[in-house]
Amino acid sequence: MEENLLDFALKFEAESVKLYLSLAARTTNFLGKRLFYALAKQEVEHAESFDEIYREIAVKSTAVKLALPSSSADIEQDIRQFFVGAGGMDFRSDAGNISAYELALQTEEKGYASYKKFLVSAEKPEEKEFLQSLMDQERKHMEAIRNVLAYITGTGDWFESEESKVWNWMNQ
Repeated sequence: MEENLLDFALKFEAESVKLYLSLAARTTNFLGKRLFYALAKQEVEHAESFDEIYREIAVKSTAVKLALPSSSADIEQDIRQFFVGAGGMDFRSDAGNISAYELALQTEEKGYASYKKFLVSAEKPEEKEFLQSLMDQERKHMEAIRNVLAYITGTGDWFESEESKVWNWMNQ
């Protein structure tokens, strides 16, 4: 596995953690705060996995299993539990800092595009599987950001989105 992929992944995830913690501190919307904290938590878990992969590569000359932690909670499930537990709290009265969601979305899009570039040049099946799992996580993060942003701003675009990407449970 090319070391530059792991270097990029560690740096990218660490920068994302800092960004999401900063955005959580600056936003006034509690649903947005929960989203940013959940994203930061998952990025920490990803960085921890990358460190473990580095250690395995340094110690072993045999094949290393390249995988993200299976314990990582699904971002939608995390937000849903918070949303339901909030007991009808009005998250739309104060959308908070809209540019924070846009910055978060740009960050996830950058990660997705970068991992996709690495995927194109990957040769080993385990590298390809690892990169695909990273891209899947970035895609889930983008969906989460889009759903929360659309919900708190009340845009009609949310209802017109592809049904598999829309969190319909937010309207119950």
